[in-house]
Amino acid sequence: MSETYQDRKYPEKSWSISKMKTLENCERDYYYTYYGSHNGWIYTSTDEQKIAWRLKKLTNLWMCFGEVVHKEIRGIINICKKDKTKFMNATRFNEITLNKLRNIIRESIHKYNTKEWDEYPKGIMLQEYYYGDKISKQIGNELKERLSQCINSFYVSKTFEDILKPETVIIENDEDIFSSINYNSLKVYSKIDLLYKDYDGYYVIVDWKTGKVSESDKEQLLVYAWYVIEQYNVHYSKIKGRIEYLLDGHAEEVIFKPEDIQFIKEKVSNDLKIINYYLDDAILNKPKEKEVFQKTLKNYKCSNCKFRMLCHEDIV
Repeated sequence: MSETYQDRKYPEKSWSISKMKTLENCERDYYYTYYGSHNGWIYTSTDEQKIAWRLKKLTNLWMCFGEVVHKEIRGIINICKKDKTKFMNATRFNEITLNKLRNIIRESIHKYNTKEWDEYPKGIMLQEYYYGDKISKQIGNELKERLSQCINSFYVSKTFEDILKPETVIIENDEDIFSSINYNSLKVYSKIDLLYKDYDGYYVIVDWKTGKVSESDKEQLLVYAWYVIEQYNVHYSKIKGRIEYLLDGHAEEVIFKPEDIQFIKEKVSNDLKIINYYLDDAILNKPKEKEVFQKTLKNYKCSNCKFRMLCHEDIV
């Protein structure tokens, strides 16, 4: 991390769909994720900051599953950019992905046994193992079934069909950096899975989904469309959105209207008021005291929360 970022006393103010979903899910989770873990990598920080930063870096099996599948899709598309005849087949995709997931599980078990994650959170650690749980055989079988379905859906998808056409130009492909838009002194994050220009000259935004349908999926597409308009100076009428639901093998396409972009801008403006409500200083992005951020009353959510150690122990 850069020295400039390390020296920032409070995190940069930002907005994203996932950030607002976290706040809606649990205010205390929101606090630890976006404020309490800040600067936790610096040795002079408090114990709570260090622990929150470490816990923030945990992942779970299904998030990891999605990330690994996304990464393999990115690799296939990058190969297609160079040669559209040399992409790996479904059998190889399945084999490589399963091996990567098995290695992540083995790595997590090793870190749990050695406690090295508590020394420094390097690499991947599944929270299931961090908290001493196990992944059952039933879950393992479900993972294999989901993987097979996602892979098969990818190869027969409209998006992959387009990728193989010689006229298709790939513009962005799940880039390593998080792109953003600056809006009313707020950084609006937008990380597109895939953006390409098709044979009709449309900019096509693709969002790969390895899980179930969510109410916020289409709102996420609006953020991406807003980003493409700003970044590439493209008129909204030349942009298409597509959500590829790989788990059940269907896609939803969206044609954007001017009121759609206005809607997402207004949502961000309204959400900014909510973000500011939890701040002592809106300019510095200084949060209010931790106790202001209430814990969820839905106890079933706590059992799956990566910060439950801090919530239970109330470290000062």
